[in-house]
Amino acid sequence: MTMPQSNSIMVFERFYVSFKGVVNGWLDVYSKVIRIDRGFLKGICKGELLLAVGRDGNNNTYPITCAVVNVEKNSTWKWFLDNLMEDIDQRVSGNGITLMSDGHKDIMEAMKERYPEVEHRLDARHILRECYIKHFWRAIKATTIHKVELVMEEVKSFDVGAYNYLIGREPNYWSRDIFKVGMGCDAMEMVFLRASIKKPLITMLEDIRVFVMGRVYMQKGKGWGWKLAIFPTIIKKLGELKKLRRLVTIYALYVSGYKQVEVVQGNERYGVDLEKRGCGCRGWQLIGIPYVHAIYVISSLNLDSEEYVANWFTKSVFLRAYDTLWSHMPNLRQILTLIRKRLPRRPCVKRKREQAENELSGNKDIL
Repeated sequence: MTMPQSNSIMVFERFYVSFKGVVNGWLDVYSKVIRIDRGFLKGICKGELLLAVGRDGNNNTYPITCAVVNVEKNSTWKWFLDNLMEDIDQRVSGNGITLMSDGHKDIMEAMKERYPEVEHRLDARHILRECYIKHFWRAIKATTIHKVELVMEEVKSFDVGAYNYLIGREPNYWSRDIFKVGMGCDAMEMVFLRASIKKPLITMLEDIRVFVMGRVYMQKGKGWGWKLAIFPTIIKKLGELKKLRRLVTIYALYVSGYKQVEVVQGNERYGVDLEKRGCGCRGWQLIGIPYVHAIYVISSLNLDSEEYVANWFTKSVFLRAYDTLWSHMPNLRQILTLIRKRLPRRPCVKRKREQAENELSGNKDIL
């Protein structure tokens, strides 16, 4: 898109990139959870790179769309979200999509104005920066309302400031007990897709195209090499849940119907329905993998847990997602350069580290 100046010179304003085969591959088979983020361009052409990425069945990053803009603001995010929804909303209704972000003010406002019906989750790491770490993950990972209430009461008794902060962030953005089920993703963390942001604009866009093209081919080859019907990462996750099941004390199992069992764990009871693939703790519905109570029931009935994993974690679905044919690009068309906007203060070269990263690197400062 171009923007006319007073001297009648046309300059670059923003550019949206979407590959139909990649978008369709993701829509055909995977959970409709999209992470949106941005990164500053570090080359001579200043601006920002906006990204929309998902996850494939092996928990790898699945690039969907991207855009280059001259500046990040409310109208820019509205434009990007409109283009993104135009690509995906033809196949999926708006309330069937979940968007995840870092909670930036412009993103939040654009989401509320344009798509209030779409579920919006926040990256847990960005909330962690302002909240006490000891109770944070317990509150985030609670999957039922009463568990969230119990943990939040503990947080309140320990640190009223942390309690007020979490409540102020609105639980529907971070609490698993409110997240939509059937998405196959309980994630509240996001990994930034890093592109060649230090290169000139045209080179950067070409790098992104080549990266996506090469990644599709590489992932398809990797999928053909798997001998198992389910992804290695999912088998590993299932093994971890089976180990966790041994640490959970189940007092009784009561059969209530065909493949319907009531599980008694202490003072809590959860209904497990193997036919509908659901559990009262909501863990199975959130991640698409049998959770602790479901695994206990499946083992008691001498059944195979792998047969109850969601179909988008299978090899056949993975290969469908990356079954995209790419046409070679004969040449590059000239793209107008960005207006170089000089910001106040000395330019910052190093990326500012988040509090969680400081903790992992050995900095023991308390949040």
